[in-house]
Amino acid sequence: MKTKPMKLIYIAGPYTAATMFEVEANIHESKRIALLLAKHKIPFFSPVCHTAHFEQYLGKDDPGYDYWIEVTSEMVRRCDAMFMAHGWTNSMGATAEYRLASELNLPVFDEVNDVLEWYKEEQETKPNG
Repeated sequence: MKTKPMKLIYIAGPYTAATMFEVEANIHESKRIALLLAKHKIPFFSPVCHTAHFEQYLGKDDPGYDYWIEVTSEMVRRCDAMFMAHGWTNSMGATAEYRLASELNLPVFDEVNDVLEWYKEEQETKPNG
C-alpha cells in the first residue's frame, strides 16, 4: 500500500540578534512553533533549530552567510508551505525566504491554526501514491 507523501512546513524566522539573550529568544520561538507542529504530527524544517549556534561551533571555519542562505533556499524549494515566526520582518534571511516562497507560490502562514487547517485539508484531498 502506498502512502501519501508528507507535506513539509518550513519555519522561517529571525536568528541573528544584537545579544545572545535575543538569539536565544529567537531559537525558543522557532522551537515553540516546531513543537506545536510536531504535536499535531506535521513534518517541519526549521533552519533556526537545525543550525542553532553553528557559527560558534564552527568558529573561523563557518562557511559564511551566503552558504547558509544557499542551504536554506534549497530547503524552501523542497517544502510545501512556510510558517513565518514572530519577528521575521526584522530578518534579512527570513525576508528572503518569504520572497522565495512567494515566487514558488507556496502557501505562507503566520498563525498555527491556519497551518493545521491547511495540512488537514491537504491530507484529505491528495490521492495516495
